[in-house]
Amino acid sequence: MLATCLALTLSALAALHLYWSLGGVRYREFATPAIGGQPTIRPSRTAFAIVAGLLCLAGLVAVSMETGRDIFGAGASWAWIASILFGARALGDFRLIGLFCSRADAEHRKIERGVIAPICIFLCLGFGRLAFLYPG
Repeated sequence: MLATCLALTLSALAALHLYWSLGGVRYREFATPAIGGQPTIRPSRTAFAIVAGLLCLAGLVAVSMETGRDIFGAGASWAWIASILFGARALGDFRLIGLFCSRADAEHRKIERGVIAPICIFLCLGFGRLAFLYPG
């Protein structure tokens, strides 16, 4: 059940990043940190596509671990890596992204702290739990 929740969450995030990689702009301003109304980064379409692919792979890791079909080999290691990466994303860089962002515009901080970081915390804890339950 946990792997299904993780996979569904990651699929939704992958779909959003794929939408952005195909040129979609809706909600993009909420996910892009800004200072003084100016975006601090401008991810390329390729970058969005790569992130979408990695999110899909993370979902496959979760499902493969819970079903006992470790298609990637050393699934617990991949789960720990995913847990660490999502935990790091939740904490952020203490400036523009994460729970402790301080320099980003107020609107971005609100989305970051209220939506993005909590999703990353859920993914971090979920992958940590999977790695603990299915050590390989």
